[in-house]
Amino acid sequence: MTSASRNVRRSIGDGIGQLLSNQEPMFNAWFFSTVQLVFAGSDSEGLQYGTIKTPAKFFLKWKEDAAATAATRRTSTC
Repeated sequence: MTSASRNVRRSIGDGIGQLLSNQEPMFNAWFFSTVQLVFAGSDSEGLQYGTIKTPAKFFLKWKEDAAATAATRRTSTC
């Protein structure tokens, strides 16, 4: 079974950890030179965000503004 065919559930903490390790010089630090925000999410835990080099404990939970979302849906012509 290839990794693309597996449905692996991971926690947001795993995603944040991966983002932080990817920013280390020995990996993909060059990629993050222009990135300002990083996001980690899962179906069960929602979405969290931070800036580059933000320690995991300071990532914030993404909150939708229900009124703004409803207004956007009303004005959308898709």
